[in-house]
Amino acid sequence: MRVVIDFMNLLHAWIGAAREGLPLPPDDLPGQVNLLGRLLAKRGIAGEGSVIVCDGALPPGWSGEGSSGISVRFAGPGREADEVIEGLIAADTAPRRLLVVSSDRRILRAGQRRRARTATSEAFLNQVARAPGGDRPEALRPDTALDDDEIARWLDEFGLA
Repeated sequence: MRVVIDFMNLLHAWIGAAREGLPLPPDDLPGQVNLLGRLLAKRGIAGEGSVIVCDGALPPGWSGEGSSGISVRFAGPGREADEVIEGLIAADTAPRRLLVVSSDRRILRAGQRRRARTATSEAFLNQVARAPGGDRPEALRPDTALDDDEIARWLDEFGLA
């Protein structure tokens, strides 16, 4: 399934509520986007052609490449992610096979006008948490400290080592 995600909207919901089955997002944007991409791919929720849309410009030092075949787009200076998402919805040639994820009514209405499936960020995160492959590694549980080797592995994973 192709998914278009309003990332900042989803991130607020992700941080705002502890969700069983989902690790907390890292503090950096590349780490957040890559973790989300891997979760969606691992759980079979987002397929080829899926897009994570972020507000603002591409952060310095980051290529903007997402993981797991999910592309990442930045709205750019002076534009909002909402504009980019509306453009993606309008340009989609098969909107009935598209899932639009946002809790922004404007975005949900744009998807519904094209007969795309829509989901609020909260509902989508609940779906991600319940999807197969949802077992969290012990190291990702918030109440479990990471040892030095695990910290090094995660820093390497996110290109921060």
